[in-house]
Amino acid sequence: MSDEDVDRESYECAVREKLATQAQLYLEVANKALEAAKRRNVRDSHRYYTDAHGLYEGALVAIGREEGSFSDELLSIFHGVLGHYDTPSCLLNETVEAYDLVHQERGQQDE
Repeated sequence: MSDEDVDRESYECAVREKLATQAQLYLEVANKALEAAKRRNVRDSHRYYTDAHGLYEGALVAIGREEGSFSDELLSIFHGVLGHYDTPSCLLNETVEAYDLVHQERGQQDE
C-alpha cells in the first residue's frame, strides 16, 4: 500500500466520522426545532430550525465535494444516522411544516 493510498484512507475515515457526527447533530437540532414548534414556541422553533438548516446544507456541501462511490457512501451514512426518515430533507420538511403552522397561528392571534 503506497503512502498515497494510506493518506486517502485516512482522509476518507476522517470525512466519514465528521459527517456521521454532523448528521447526528443535525438530527438532534432538527428534532428540537420540531418539538419547539409542536409546543408553539416560535422563538426556539426558529432558532433550532435555522441551526438545523445550516447543518443540513453543510452536510450536502461536504458530500458534494466528493466523487463517485465515496460520495454515495457518505450520503448513505447521512441517511443511516437519520433512521426512519427517508432523506435528510424529509426531517427538514417536517420541521418547516410545524414551523409554518406556528407562524400561521401566531398571525391569526395577532389579528
